[in-house]
Amino acid sequence: MSDRSPRARARLLSVVVLAIVTGLAAACSSTPTASGRSASGNGASKVSSSTTTTLPPASWSLIAADTLGQKSPGSIAVWTGTEVLIDHNGCCAGAGDVQLDAYVPSTNTWKATASTPLSPRNDPGMVWTDHDVIAFGGTGSADGGPPFRPLTDGAAYDPATNQWHAIAAMPQPFVATVGGAVWTGSDVLAWSFDATGHETFLSYNPTSNTWKVLPSSGMPAPEASTLTSGAPRGAGIVWTGSKLLVWRSNTNGSTAPMANGAAYDPSTNRWTALPAPPAPLGVGAAFAWTSKELVVWGGNSGSTMLATGAMYDPSTNRWRAMARSALPPTTYATAVWTGSTVFVSGGLISVSASGLADLSPSTATFDPATNTWATVASAPALASNAPPSGTAVATARDNPDLVWTGSQVIMLSGYDGAYQAPRPDGVVWTP
Repeated sequence: MSDRSPRARARLLSVVVLAIVTGLAAACSSTPTASGRSASGNGASKVSSSTTTTLPPASWSLIAADTLGQKSPGSIAVWTGTEVLIDHNGCCAGAGDVQLDAYVPSTNTWKATASTPLSPRNDPGMVWTDHDVIAFGGTGSADGGPPFRPLTDGAAYDPATNQWHAIAAMPQPFVATVGGAVWTGSDVLAWSFDATGHETFLSYNPTSNTWKVLPSSGMPAPEASTLTSGAPRGAGIVWTGSKLLVWRSNTNGSTAPMANGAAYDPSTNRWTALPAPPAPLGVGAAFAWTSKELVVWGGNSGSTMLATGAMYDPSTNRWRAMARSALPPTTYATAVWTGSTVFVSGGLISVSASGLADLSPSTATFDPATNTWATVASAPALASNAPPSGTAVATARDNPDLVWTGSQVIMLSGYDGAYQAPRPDGVVWTP
């Protein structure tokens, strides 16, 4: 893989953010007002407001930097039950790879894993099956440098044996520029739009080691500004236990709620369009599945950062509005379900004309049962690998990876504009 200098990383952050957030540099020097318009019809409820409470001080602890040679951590992180596995994200002119490093919270240490058999690549599909990490597709090359080409190979990693094994090649390339993969308990469902706007939907069965091509959703392709390889998340994709839910971000520049979602039912092999939500859900919105509802919050709509959100219940095919958050309007925050609340942290507040990112250090939890927010006490300052401009709050990072272990939230990776790179360290929150 090619060396990634801080200056090159800074250029990438500027290019990615400015390409996706159209006009953001000129408009985000002040905090905009998030839209609160309600949608007509489709059973969408109106945006509501509520008092935000403050949680008692929680326990925060810092995670030391990964020193295993990982220069750009984190396009995916999975919790195996004992450790977090995180891959090497791509940066700048070089591809990432699916080499996995392991963070062990019980000892607060990192450990290496077996070398991946897969060549360097960006935007692969990756998913945890409760037994293996399965990685497939993406775009890459043998040496990690351009030109890149779509790939159809894949492999599975078993952390119990610390071994990889090859899997069957896909019938067509899969590039997760906007999209991702889920595990249904028996199959991998992989859905995406690639950088050309082409939609791909595949399933993989590990038992038979076979792939199938599935029908497309019929959703319109995202506009070109959101189809940037290596860009932060552009869609939410979750498995409900019986259906695949896909929610694609609002169109850049639009502040009207848009019906950019669909549900796939494997029992009928059909997609159904989702109704429009009661509020705009922007590019880079945070999302989480609560076991009952898809929760989507924030994002941006062109030059406007959003602080609105909504919850979709597939059993009723209805959205309801989230109460307004005490968090600032933010794009590329990340959320994770803790079993009782949605933990939301990180993200981008604004970008200066020079491309410097203003990152949100704020963290909050959202309780869907009561439709209320609670602010979380600030995380500590980073003890190591601080940004050149000073020691930043540990949660101030763009598009971080979050996992819930059953008792803690672990935050890893994410981009830091001041540090001028993906962060190699992290922070742990114990409620």
